[in-house]
Amino acid sequence: MDNINEKLEVACQDALELEPEDAISLWPQLDILLKDLRTFSDEVNYIHEQFAAIHKQQTEAHIEN
Repeated sequence: MDNINEKLEVACQDALELEPEDAISLWPQLDILLKDLRTFSDEVNYIHEQFAAIHKQQTEAHIEN
């Protein structure tokens, strides 16, 4: 995911500059950020599953030999 740290920093800075009653204006920005984080999480989970499958195959191959 591109520029996650920058996106988080901008969102946090924007939130700090607002009065509590105006925080609702950040909803669209935070919604996009949440979608990006979910996508990132899905990608990390996919990579983890791929590594786990490779590790399992290597372990099974080692046991057979």
